[in-house]
Amino acid sequence: MKKKFLSILSFLWKISIPLLSAIIGLKVVEQFNFIQAFGIITDVDKAFDICTTVYFAIVDVVLLSVAEWIKSTFFPTQVIRVTFSKPGDMVQNESVTDLLLKENSPMEAKITVEINATKKTCNGLTLRIDGVNFATMQLPIASSVANVDANGNYIINLEKMFGNQEIAHTIQSFRILFSKEPFNGVCQSELYAKLNKEPWSLTFITNKMIVRTEG
Repeated sequence: MKKKFLSILSFLWKISIPLLSAIIGLKVVEQFNFIQAFGIITDVDKAFDICTTVYFAIVDVVLLSVAEWIKSTFFPTQVIRVTFSKPGDMVQNESVTDLLLKENSPMEAKITVEINATKKTCNGLTLRIDGVNFATMQLPIASSVANVDANGNYIINLEKMFGNQEIAHTIQSFRILFSKEPFNGVCQSELYAKLNKEPWSLTFITNKMIVRTEG
């Protein structure tokens, strides 16, 4: 829903700039046609057409610059990026981490959380990784930011990552231990990070991790 709304808004904005440029450009050329005023071209129609084209281009650049300034000043880009990886692996945003679970041998995964946002936007925001029925998730060490809830889901309190900062540009990594439950047969699940809510001003990006057994 959010992505569809933003796409429509972006489309409307893209078509409104040329329309505004045309309206403003025509109004300005009616008041002052510098091509004709300075005698650059004597033909009235050609002078009007060329002056209009020039004004359209100028107004278009001005409107785009103003829009970009408003966006960067009052609506700065806010992003939360979550990347799954394995210890020792290079953290890559588009990669798919493959975690093979074995009997009596817990496997560790790493979650890298990057925040570029305001604390106000992230107020009450938590990250959840849903548990699967053939494995349990645990924390290797106690954490004030992450925990496993009563339903076996891994939770990260994003608001706590800010500390006392009102605006955070931070990257923090968290560890999860997966232990295989007694289960016959081959099992596989794709795990994604999810937000408990997604503010309109926030862009959320995550890759995925595959957790599986070979039977």
